Amino acid sequence: MRLEVSAQPAVPVLIAAPHGGRHYPDDVKDNFRDFEARLRLEDRYVDTLAKEIAAMTGAPLVVAETPRAVIDLNRSPDDVDWSMIVGGGSGNVRHSVRNRRARNGLGLVPRRVSGFGELWKHPLAHVELDRRIETIHASYHRALGEALADIRDSWGAV
Repeated sequence: MRLEVSAQPAVPVLIAAPHGGRHYPDDVKDNFRDFEARLRLEDRYVDTLAKEIAAMTGAPLVVAETPRAVIDLNRSPDDVDWSMIVGGGSGNVRHSVRNRRARNGLGLVPRRVSGFGELWKHPLAHVELDRRIETIHASYHRALGEALADIRDSWGAV
């Protein structure tokens, strides 16, 4: 995740690209049923567009470098399709019972893509889900919160 904040933002706007990543860890690549399916999940080159807009406007920028297939930063951390998580039903588990997106395969970690089907060869370990939430999702949202607070402090609103 990359955070670019100018010393004094030129506008009280934050440019955020939560789906800017295109670099897949080897374990994620190896688990795809078909690696090309990832293209259906990517907002291809949105990071480049966001950088250009930020440069032209002087707006601060937050770019996530983790692909949406790894974790969707626009989802709540409890928006999990537990059918794809090994050990998902045991212990202290977060639930999103009412969330139709997760049940349809487009939760915090996408399980399937419309017109393609299932993405993964193997389910995700619960410990790996927790790691992604803590190290990627939480840090992205923390960076967003800090950037928004900085803009608000400078401008009085954001």
